[in-house]
Amino acid sequence: MIHGFAPWVRAPGSCRCAGAVFFSGACLSARVSLHLLRRKGYPPHVDLVSTKEIAALLGVSRQRVDQLTRIEGFPAPAAELAIGRVWKRTDIERWARKAGRMEA
Repeated sequence: MIHGFAPWVRAPGSCRCAGAVFFSGACLSARVSLHLLRRKGYPPHVDLVSTKEIAALLGVSRQRVDQLTRIEGFPAPAAELAIGRVWKRTDIERWARKAGRMEA
């Protein structure tokens, strides 16, 4: 069990999926990550995007998005999940407008 969480949340590696957590019979690290986001003050309905959605939003490849994430001024990820990093859509859209990559 992870300290401070409900008893159905176990530590990473306690199930068959590496790095996931055991949640009601299924490995769902995203549910725990969402819980952590809420504890950090994010509202319950945060619109999160991955590199795939950012690529579609900006009209570039996922590889280009990975490059963009390394430049100064790019928003920090809201969370790092088993599927990769995710960002708040509003942060990405604000950055894209400011950087001239998206119309206002």
